[in-house]
Amino acid sequence: VQPAKDVFDWTVYDKIVEKCSRDGIHIVATLGGHFDSPPVPVWSGESLKKVVNTNPEYFEDFVRKWVERYKDKIDYWEILNEPKVFHKGLTVLEYVDKILIPSYKIIKEIDPGSKVLPCAYNNLPIIGSKEDFWDAARGYYDIQNYHLYSFWGYLRFSSDAGPEVEEIQNFRNLMIRHGEKDKEFWIT
Repeated sequence: VQPAKDVFDWTVYDKIVEKCSRDGIHIVATLGGHFDSPPVPVWSGESLKKVVNTNPEYFEDFVRKWVERYKDKIDYWEILNEPKVFHKGLTVLEYVDKILIPSYKIIKEIDPGSKVLPCAYNNLPIIGSKEDFWDAARGYYDIQNYHLYSFWGYLRFSSDAGPEVEEIQNFRNLMIRHGEKDKEFWIT
């Protein structure tokens, strides 16, 4: 989308967003992408961690441009996908303070009715404590998010959903324990 600082090519995403809009499909757009190499935006530096610590305006402008362009067509924005895997070196608090909070503020300023999801809780950055997320991020997301891959990459011989139900209930209990009882959550 943004191969150079002031250059945008929306061709592919315009087609996807327009087709989904015509067909009544709601999009959960993941801002921040899946990979840290290249970072987001592609021209901005060697890693997302470095970008948000040295030139946060590059990432913030990237978010702003997306939301301005698609504010009438995209209602749900997920802020990063699995930083634990794809954005090495970020800490939990860097994710919250330098990525989630600025993104939330930008999105709400441009499109107050849209909903923001943090990255999946179980895929927060591995550096720092996940427990720090709850107080730091409170008020800066609308829908909590969780990835459920209990048998990812394995042939499954049991039709029992017990392990998944237990994992989701444990996450729900964690939300309640951290004062998020009334917060909606999605398994994405």
